Amino acid sequence: MTADEVHDKEGFIKLLAQMREELRTGAKTWENTSLDDFLEAMSAWVNDWQWPVATNPWTHAAKLMQAATRYE
Repeated sequence: MTADEVHDKEGFIKLLAQMREELRTGAKTWENTSLDDFLEAMSAWVNDWQWPVATNPWTHAAKLMQAATRYE
């Protein structure tokens, strides 16, 4: 599931479950696997974000979560 496929609470919950499973099984595509690195990347992504927020807040939150897995 991608962030663009998240449109509601249920989709967001599914995305979080998917992300948790990815992390549990090794998170091969993640750059930020520690909570510290993940939160630092999340903060940096929010700070650097310059485009309008997605009109759907669930989609935007999903993009934030996925970005934090790899944002430098």
